[in-house]
Amino acid sequence: MVEIAGCSWATELADARTEEITGCGWATELADERVVEIAGCSWATELADARTEEITCCGWATELADERMEEITCCGWATELADERVVEIAGCSWATGLADVRMEEITGCGWATGLADERVVEIAGCSWATGLADERVVEIAGCSWAIELAAERVEEIAG
Repeated sequence: MVEIAGCSWATELADARTEEITGCGWATELADERVVEIAGCSWATELADARTEEITCCGWATELADERMEEITCCGWATELADERVVEIAGCSWATGLADVRMEEITGCGWATGLADERVVEIAGCSWATGLADERVVEIAGCSWAIELAAERVEEIAG
């Protein structure tokens, strides 16, 4: 990703498409994308063939193609994703289809989690109502994360 301002983005990654993003959440479709590293309330990511389409609220509004995210602050994350696909996300929540993803740690504007092949049943706060496969939320607080996902798939999240 080339640039990200405020709390957010709007991206289309490797055959991925952002459909709708509202509140502190998204509505995206991602495929074959990989986040290398994200720390604090910001990111340090490496994305391939990613394109940002539209993102609003917690701040996204960008159009990127084959770009790289260097840093993002506020309402931020720290994630490592691989071969994951986001299907739909609304409000402060998601509805995602991820593959080979592993959550490791989340800090900054909020979360502090160690997830691996776990499942998220329900999350409140920034408001999630999620049905995730092979992923587990250990702790989530605030409006942000710092995660590493591997071998896990998000099926549906509404909030």
